[in-house]
Amino acid sequence: MQHGEKAVEMLREISRSESIIPYDDEGVRTVQREIKAIFDDVKHTLDTQQQQRLSTMQLAGNVLVHHATIARAKRAVLIYLRHRTKQVERVRWELDAEIREALLSHLSQAEKEFLVRYDALLTSYHAEPGGLDLSAASQQPPRQP
Repeated sequence: MQHGEKAVEMLREISRSESIIPYDDEGVRTVQREIKAIFDDVKHTLDTQQQQRLSTMQLAGNVLVHHATIARAKRAVLIYLRHRTKQVERVRWELDAEIREALLSHLSQAEKEFLVRYDALLTSYHAEPGGLDLSAASQQPPRQP
């Protein structure tokens, strides 16, 4: 598997599913290891550039390609995590508590904590005097005379 393929595969998985799929902890860890390996390759290249007799252009090209690969992998993981966060928020708004409980097995520990805190925040907002029920069906505002 080439660098970045796992990150792209994770994005394909979430784009195919409309519901929350199980968190791919191993996939995220694989991408992290790939990023570290690429970084180590760049460090090794920089440390041994004198021995390898690389020209400045070769060195710059090598570092630039590796940097772009790292940036792409990071972006892919961040997109994966952001998409999942949005799905967790949607679950809180659209599904009742029993269904949410069933989906907890698909969430990472951090996502579970986020859901609990997000739910508590919304619940406390609803409980405030004069708080709006944000989950109520939206209504058209009254017309001004």
